[in-house]
Amino acid sequence: MRYQIDQMVLDTDRFELTRDGKLLHAEPKVIELIVLLVENRERMVPREEILRTVWHDRVVSESALSSCIKEARKLFDDDGRKQYFIRTIHKKGYRFVAAINSTGGKEPHTPIQVESDARRNQSKPSIAILPFSNSSGDPEQDSFCDGVTDDITTLLSQFRDLFVIARNSSFSFKHSDIDPDRIADDLGVRYILEGRIRRADRRIRVNVQLLDTDSSQYIWSERYDRESDNIFALQDEITLAIVGNISPQIEIAEIDRARRLPSSNLSSYELSLKAMVIFHDGAKNGELGDFKRAIDLAREALAIDPRNSHALWIEAYSHIYLNIYRADHDPRQDIEYATEIAENF
Repeated sequence: MRYQIDQMVLDTDRFELTRDGKLLHAEPKVIELIVLLVENRERMVPREEILRTVWHDRVVSESALSSCIKEARKLFDDDGRKQYFIRTIHKKGYRFVAAINSTGGKEPHTPIQVESDARRNQSKPSIAILPFSNSSGDPEQDSFCDGVTDDITTLLSQFRDLFVIARNSSFSFKHSDIDPDRIADDLGVRYILEGRIRRADRRIRVNVQLLDTDSSQYIWSERYDRESDNIFALQDEITLAIVGNISPQIEIAEIDRARRLPSSNLSSYELSLKAMVIFHDGAKNGELGDFKRAIDLAREALAIDPRNSHALWIEAYSHIYLNIYRADHDPRQDIEYATEIAENF
C-alpha cells in the first residue's frame, strides 16, 4: 500500500518513506512505528500496542518509545509542540492526524483539531515547571517545595514572551518517574524546569536544571545554598534567583535555534528571532545591510502579529543604528521611525 502524506509517500510494501522521490533514511523501528500509526489513523494507538507491535513485547524503557516518536516526527518536520502529524494522547498513546491519500481508494483522512494551549501558542517558547522534589526525607517539607514551584510558575507566567503550562497540568506529574522527554511530549512544550530541594533547619539547598527537549540537553543548571530564619523571605529569594536566570537562558537557546531556521514558513516569533540575530550581527560588524534586513524581517513579523514586542524593539533599534552609522538614510526619518515605534512599544 502507498500512502501520500503531504510531500511524502509511505510505501508499506517496500517499507520506506520518500519525499519528492528521494528516500528518507530512518531506523527500521521508526518506519515500523509510522506504518502502525498510519494504518490505524482512525483511532488512538495505545502505548501498550505500540510496544507489543514494534518491539514485540520486549522490555524497553519509556525513553526508547519517546525517542522513536521524536525521530518519526522529525521525518515529517514535526515536533512535540506542533503535533501536525503525530498527536500525543496524554498518558495513553498516539494518533496520526495529518491528511492522507492512499491507493486503496479510501477517503482522505481529515486532520483532527489539536486543542492543547501550548500548541495554540507555539509561536512562543513554551515551558513546564515540574513540581520540585523533596530530598529532605521529611514529608512536612513538601509544602515548601510546592510553594517554590508555584511561585516560579506564577512569576514566569508574567513574561509576555513565554508560554507557561498551567500548574494543574505540571502537578499531574508529581512523584512521577516518567522520562522528561515524554512529559514534554505529553504537555507539548520545548523546555522543562526540574528542581530538588533539601532543607534542614535554617539551611536550604536547591538544585535546578533547565532541559531543552528538542536536543535532549540541559542548557542551564545551578545550585543555590541559602540560610534564613524567615521561611517566606527564603522562598522569595530563591524564586527570584531562579526566575532571573531562566528567561535569559531560554532567549539564548532560542536565538541559537533561529540561526538554524529555514527562511520560509516562519511564525511571527521566529521571524523576530532571525531579525534579532541579524541585528546583533550588524551591531558587531557594522554592516548596514544587516540593519536593513533586520528591519525587513521585523516588519514581516509585525504583519503577522502587530503586538510582537521583539519585532518592534528590533525595528526601532535598527533605525537608530542606521542613523549612528550614517547610512544613506535621512537621519531625521530614522529618528521619527524609532520614536513612533517606541511610542507603540
